[in-house]
Amino acid sequence: MDQLSLALCVSALTAAAVGIAMVTDLRGRRIPNILTFPAMIVGLLLRGYFQGWEGLALSLCGLIGGPVLLLMLHTGRGMGMGDIKLAAAVGAILGPPLTLVAMLLAALAGGIIAIGSQLRPGGVLAETLSVLMIGLPGMGRFAKAHAAVPQSTVPATIPYGVGIAIGSLLTIVVYWCTENESWFLWHVTRVASL
Repeated sequence: MDQLSLALCVSALTAAAVGIAMVTDLRGRRIPNILTFPAMIVGLLLRGYFQGWEGLALSLCGLIGGPVLLLMLHTGRGMGMGDIKLAAAVGAILGPPLTLVAMLLAALAGGIIAIGSQLRPGGVLAETLSVLMIGLPGMGRFAKAHAAVPQSTVPATIPYGVGIAIGSLLTIVVYWCTENESWFLWHVTRVASL
């Protein structure tokens, strides 16, 4: 029963934290400290309450490992401190195995968001594609419309909190479907042994 209670609390806390972070990041490109620091503390306390000292140690490993993994995946560029603190909060709540999965999925989601933002009119990819499409029949109007938009209309940053939210929520969904924290690691080792 304690394991089910912990899983429910972890899922609810993660969903609430990343949901609020996603909204604030989309609206103002900020993830507030008033969200991330309490989420870290509650994650530590939650794991400590349900799993004792071992749970507290696991939570600390996730708190440190989440941002470190995210920084390694992005070579330290392109993310704000709010994103780093959100990764730490997610790590403290989920623990190391699920944090690993969540940050890998967050990196994938963030990459898709970055590509999508550059495909909008004024983005580098949209501009490049518009130049290539000028000679294609029927694409001249599309190319001219995209080429006419000034470069400054596309923001230089992306709301990476959305990527972290998507990765974390997907991790929770797969955890509830498989009921196994190590499902991702098992699949990776299985594929690597082929």
